Amino acid sequence: MDRLSYCVRCGHEADPYPPGTLSDDDVFIHGMKPAPEEYYSCPRCGRQPAPFMQATGQACPNCAQIVPMTLAHCGYCGAKAG
Repeated sequence: MDRLSYCVRCGHEADPYPPGTLSDDDVFIHGMKPAPEEYYSCPRCGRQPAPFMQATGQACPNCAQIVPMTLAHCGYCGAKAG
């Protein structure tokens, strides 16, 4: 399983973490909550839910990994998305 190493909100380096398993629909439409182990800690943003990386997205301009359209930064390299 791929592990992410950057905050998807600010792009700062974070301890490696696995992607989340809940899509935005699961969270916002169905009201599901991520499990406690599906969070990561960013030194700048604090505790954040791990992103669901299987959503529709575009290639990161830096590392070519697919970055879901709802994310501000690539979780693989920290580059600004889109």
